[in-house]
Amino acid sequence: MKANKILRLRNTKHLLEVFIVLLTAVFVFSSVMLWQDFSDMKKSEEDFAVLEKITETTVSGSDDTSEISDTRKRNISALTEKNGDCVGWICIPDTAVNYPVMYTPGEPQKYLRRNFYGEYSYAGVPFIDARCDLDSTNLILYGHCMKNGTMFRAIRKYSDKDFLKNHPYIEFETEDGCGVYDVFAVVKTTTSCDWYDFINAKSREEFDRAVKNIKSKSIYNTGITPEYGDRLLTLSTCYGSSNDGRFLVIATGEV
Repeated sequence: MKANKILRLRNTKHLLEVFIVLLTAVFVFSSVMLWQDFSDMKKSEEDFAVLEKITETTVSGSDDTSEISDTRKRNISALTEKNGDCVGWICIPDTAVNYPVMYTPGEPQKYLRRNFYGEYSYAGVPFIDARCDLDSTNLILYGHCMKNGTMFRAIRKYSDKDFLKNHPYIEFETEDGCGVYDVFAVVKTTTSCDWYDFINAKSREEFDRAVKNIKSKSIYNTGITPEYGDRLLTLSTCYGSSNDGRFLVIATGEV
């Protein structure tokens, strides 16, 4: 009886030691992963800051800015020279949304987990839907919703109408110039939303029907309705606890 009790105590102690070892291993592994994620996000922010600095240089590389047209704010060609997958720059003034935009129709999600230079990055880089091109009626851009507030996390603040009042427009710039788009709809939806299939309007009727439908889903009325012939810009990011939850901010601008 006494020997059995001692054996049980030894087994219990052994199990406890194993549990502590496993718990310590999990803690160390989690700490390493968290540090890696933090380091990755920090590096991403630094990389984007460098890229933004590159866009501030003149087109010719000289001190003469007269070659830059009034509709251009950034030197996009300086980025495309470094990476031909880059087609522009997305910016919501006075927010964290201030990034290059990638377009790889042959490899739709190439920059989902890669940085501007093609290296692994958890944050990725905003990219255009592969079904679109720069002349599409509805240009759809995807960006992660990072917990540290970067990438497209800030667009979820549009759920507050006061945020819209302070940030009513989005800039999307390509080598052809800087387009300014007024936000007209803010939508909480899923990946199955039919707006994702609206790329090019074949007629006024199709355009008006799609716009009317998405405005009816907007969480509030912005008072803006696009007109046939306008270019639409959609920013999409994750939303909610489900894998298919999405948050859309949709804007309109003249071509």
